[in-house]
Amino acid sequence: MRNDGLLIVDKPAGISSGKLVAKLRKKFGWSKVGHGGTLDPFASGVMTILVGEATKVARFLLGGSKSYEALAKIGFETDTGDLEGKPLHDPTYFCPNISTWRRESKKFVGPIQQVPPMYAAIKHEGRALYKFARDGIEITRKPRTVIIENLKIISAGGGRVESGHVRFQVECSAGTYIRVLAQDLARSVGVRVHLIELRRLSSKSFGIEEAANFDELLEMPKGERPPLLPIEEVLRDVPRVECGEQEAKRISVGDQSILTEVLRRNQKNQCKESQCKENQLSPLKPPPPYTLITCEKIAEGGLNALALVKFSSEKSTYVIERVFV
Repeated sequence: MRNDGLLIVDKPAGISSGKLVAKLRKKFGWSKVGHGGTLDPFASGVMTILVGEATKVARFLLGGSKSYEALAKIGFETDTGDLEGKPLHDPTYFCPNISTWRRESKKFVGPIQQVPPMYAAIKHEGRALYKFARDGIEITRKPRTVIIENLKIISAGGGRVESGHVRFQVECSAGTYIRVLAQDLARSVGVRVHLIELRRLSSKSFGIEEAANFDELLEMPKGERPPLLPIEEVLRDVPRVECGEQEAKRISVGDQSILTEVLRRNQKNQCKESQCKENQLSPLKPPPPYTLITCEKIAEGGLNALALVKFSSEKSTYVIERVFV
């Protein structure tokens, strides 16, 4: 049985994303494994693990929206923006009431500008920012546009309380730093905070309810297969075209002519369903950039993704980019 597919894992707090992947690789004997986006060590929640041939389509998981629930402690900021960092100033204990938080949070919905934190994996001149930070070097960072789709304040303490917290949920674009969002929102209401909890609830269309418990995965009996989703689940949003067994064999060895024939037949079928005329086969709107070719008759271990094809504007047709079998 093949080891190709997608594993949704509920990452526990206290382990780095790299160590989590390494433990799973060792447990299941995977030779090719990657992930669709990291989480900070203190954070928990959805991580998408790509195994075998699925690693070839990792880029389809790196974008898209994500959602989180976060808990911030009121009083002071840290150099990392979370509980693992050093305080940057003396604490001040005052927590505005929840109506104030909710009023200010509306200002952060939509496209906003964020300055990446120094403790981040993005690179400057080929070196990760957090490495400069550890050496005590401050790098000037340019603001970046991110999109906050929804921001909900769940709870917030009021008055002068040393244990003041604010809890919120956020849906946002890839590349959003929740640590920075929490700090910017807090400054807007006149206080300082740092994150003490962060949980990713979803990544693209993969939710926490689909995630396997990490500890339970490590405790699985030897030889038992983890709950891998097929490769096509990585490409949920990519249009699909089914082909026959003989066509699949030819496409798998790079036969461009049969690929064109399969796609043309699919377009004709769509045209019949929409009752368009033969001379109206060419779509008025641009073709999708990618299409997934599938074949149920070659399915092996739940894998029926045959190939990923990409539209070439230069050739005005689709060309084979990846073959999975």
